[in-house]
Parts: sequence; C-alpha cells; structure tokens
Amino acid sequence: MLDILPVEAGAFYVMDRGYVDFARLYALHQAGAFFVTRVKAGMDARRVYSAATDRTTVSARQRHLEGIGAVLDDGVHQAHRWTPWTPNQ
Repeated sequence: MLDILPVEAGAFYVMDRGYVDFARLYALHQAGAFFVTRVKAGMDARRVYSAATDRTTVSARQRHLEGIGAVLDDGVHQAHRWTPWTPNQ
C-alpha cells in the first residue's frame, strides 16, 4: 500500500503498531515527510540522548534513538521518540 501512496513533503503519515519496514520509512524521511509509529516490545534500540522540552507548552518528551536495525546505504540513522505525558506525571 505504501508503494502506491503519493508522498508529500511536510505531510505526516501514521503507521500501524510494529511497522518495521525501515527502508520505506526512510524513503518518507528522504522525501521530506514525517511518520509516526508505535514500536513493538523488544525493539532493539537505545537512547542516544533526551532533548530538553518546555513542559508548559509541549505535551511530549523527545528522545533520540539509534540502532533500530535500519542499515541503509549511508549507515544507521537516528530516530526520534516522543513520549506523551500529562502535567501530573
């Protein structure tokens, strides 16, 4: 299905939980699009660093991940992980 979907730069694409076709996700990234997916339990990734966020205006925490098994032509790229939170956490 993703092969026939026209990709638009700046658009957001929401994927099903556990979608792990990293080459296709990387193609979205190269086209200037963004994607959101929920990772599967046991995904082989580690946190590189966590970015500071202003919790008065942002409703998520941003983490940069690597080692997600997406080895592409120019190496492994970092992914961004957003963790939702509520002010009471």
